[in-house]
Amino acid sequence: MKKIISIGLVAVLILTAAIASVTVAFAIDAPPFNPVSGNDWDLVRVGDDESTEVYVYAYMGDDTEVVVPHYISKFEVIGINDDFTYNTKLYNPGVELTSITMGDNIQYIGDHAFASSKLESVVLPKYLNHLGDFAFAYCENLVSVDFSRLFNLTTIPQLCFYECTALKSVYIDSSVTTLARQSFQGCTALEDIYLGNKITQPATTVFYKCSNLKSAWLGSSITSIGFLKRSSYSCVGENFEEIHIMNTQTEMVSGILDPAFDGLTIYGWRNSTANTYATENNINFVPLNPEPTTVPPTTVTEPPVTTPAPTTTVTEPPVTTTVAPTTITEPPVTTTFAPVYYILGDFNNDGKVNIADVTKIQKALAKLEPMTDYQKVIANVDGKNDDGGYYSGNLTIEDATEIQKYLAFLPANSEIGQRVITFGDAVR
Repeated sequence: MKKIISIGLVAVLILTAAIASVTVAFAIDAPPFNPVSGNDWDLVRVGDDESTEVYVYAYMGDDTEVVVPHYISKFEVIGINDDFTYNTKLYNPGVELTSITMGDNIQYIGDHAFASSKLESVVLPKYLNHLGDFAFAYCENLVSVDFSRLFNLTTIPQLCFYECTALKSVYIDSSVTTLARQSFQGCTALEDIYLGNKITQPATTVFYKCSNLKSAWLGSSITSIGFLKRSSYSCVGENFEEIHIMNTQTEMVSGILDPAFDGLTIYGWRNSTANTYATENNINFVPLNPEPTTVPPTTVTEPPVTTPAPTTTVTEPPVTTTVAPTTITEPPVTTTFAPVYYILGDFNNDGKVNIADVTKIQKALAKLEPMTDYQKVIANVDGKNDDGGYYSGNLTIEDATEIQKYLAFLPANSEIGQRVITFGDAVR
């Protein structure tokens, strides 16, 4: 009898443990305490039960490409809740989102919000002020992320884009100042990075195991290139072609920019640490500032003084010849030029002004690539020519510098990035 009771007690304990585990699992997966519903979205209030501000908790519709609404009924949507993709898969397993558009009303994107999703591109909202850890981690289809509209966000947090293996480029020139550890670790397809002048020294593991970089633009607040290598893993491999270094005193850590790489070019300021490193290691260097010019002294030669000899004047009688007037009337000639629109500074004519235009100008001036007469005109932005205006076609390294000032939000020609019209050979 005791044996039967013992067996029964064990069975009861096992069953109780199983029920407890199910209860705990349900508690983890359940919606938050104060959920509300609206249309195709499950929502969660921000604050108490009377709040009309909400985060989207899960998507319950059928579309794979969605726009997060600004308002749902009386509620204003201001964020994407933690684990949004996980919650959507849990409660709406038949839908896999490939595109989500977020308006400027979105201020918060939580931890793991889009982790392991099938998103292909993302435009981060202008007034976003919080981006969670692992927010886009393991998004294997994510090819591009637009950071350009950010106005409030200062930090790309740890592991935010961890192992986004399709991500091609990272261009950050906005309010962001900090790149936390491993924020882009394992982005094995990453080729181009642009880190603007507001970004301070990145953590050493930011681009850990991103070994296929082709180019890097490092702003003036970055004091060392050491973050491009971690332990035995370097971001700079045999495909690396160029690096732009804006800080004149950046520490050029040895063993990263290997001079054996064919075609490697360093862009930087004359007499900078980058200039010195390139010279000492026989690496091609392209200066961002023009070489000072010396104006030779001017020699003034006075003409010889000649005293004219007295002259004799002979007056002949006038001869008058009358010719009948001939009138020739030519028809008016009208020449019409069809207008062609360009963006001032858009050297590669892709519709926007960015660091790619600076690179193309520098290569063209170094005679590494050809350039057309129109490119000379459109990229002549520094205003230095004979008549004191722009658009002379006299393209120099100072034009590239002027565009870099514009990209760094420094005082520059205010017309850069504006549309100009060409009529034939003239620009108006």
